Amino acid sequence: MKQIQRGAFALLPIFGLVYFSLPDGRDRQHDAASGKVGLQHGNRSAEVRSRPLPKPVEMPMDVDPGTEEVTQLRGAELREAINASMAKVARAATPEIRREVVKTKMRTREPAYRSLFSSWKLGLEACDQVLEILHARENQKNEALHQHDLRGMEGGRDYVKAVAAETAWAESQLVVLLGPDRVAELSRLEAELDSRAFTHARRIIESGSHQPVRPE
Repeated sequence: MKQIQRGAFALLPIFGLVYFSLPDGRDRQHDAASGKVGLQHGNRSAEVRSRPLPKPVEMPMDVDPGTEEVTQLRGAELREAINASMAKVARAATPEIRREVVKTKMRTREPAYRSLFSSWKLGLEACDQVLEILHARENQKNEALHQHDLRGMEGGRDYVKAVAAETAWAESQLVVLLGPDRVAELSRLEAELDSRAFTHARRIIESGSHQPVRPE
């Protein structure tokens, strides 16, 4: 059962990706000019919500539904349904859409980054270099997530390794620019931003709505 729970929450990054692709009030003018991205994601989110649930597993009349064998069979059916949902959403995410997702995420977070940089009295050139490193890291992490979603729950181990490698690469670059103390402070800020985004994506899933309600 724990495996199934983990599988269900494996879908959270997908809906987080959809959330970041949906513009807030500040970004709607930008996306109206660029065109199709928000509409495409909105249509896919509606498609995910309207997709019928997998049919219940039919059991022979003489099988006790509480047995371990039945539990494992139901678990396999659910894993298969989760993997199919993840792969379908991933296949619809073109390279252009994935890049736009990261751009929107970075644009959303940039004020928080800039505020921290300002507290350090960091020069404009150094600020831009840090943001460039963070953007490159997020692009690579998003590509790792895409590969994970294409493979389904079985891709979890490789995804964790890929994210760890990209995080380590970015940290090595940032330490040169900022020093270890500031990198640690930046990491704490990003952990807080990640927590807010995850909580908000979970709220969207639980509410059954694809409309972006900004985090509190």
